[in-house]
Amino acid sequence: FGANWQVNMIGLDVTHKVLMTTAQLTEVAARPSDLNNYVAAATVFYLEFYKKNNKIDGIFVHDSSAVAYLLNRDLFTVEAYPLKVETANCISFGKTWPMLDELEERDALLPWKDRPKVNICVGVDSDAVLKLIIPRLK
Repeated sequence: FGANWQVNMIGLDVTHKVLMTTAQLTEVAARPSDLNNYVAAATVFYLEFYKKNNKIDGIFVHDSSAVAYLLNRDLFTVEAYPLKVETANCISFGKTWPMLDELEERDALLPWKDRPKVNICVGVDSDAVLKLIIPRLK
């Protein structure tokens, strides 16, 4: 998150809002193509996993949501903040911490000093993302 180019982050808090239902997956699987045969076979495990562990009828669309962001950023709500990842061996190990307020001179030693802003997705139009993804599965 300290790269000198634009970095975009779409966390699980956002991708968990994009749910492709079993009915939608069945619709995709019914279209004859090698890709759809693969998607149907690959999602059997995920459908069972999410049904058992999350009590949902479908799968969260994580990676495809990131691709959808690249195709149409207007489907996402984005805020830009400098980020740091907790690396100390503590309860928040691995957590991303945004600097939510502007740094002031007195904050010169804070870990966010001189960090670039990262585009952080904080919201998503999940129906629109699915309308973007599903037709591309041909």
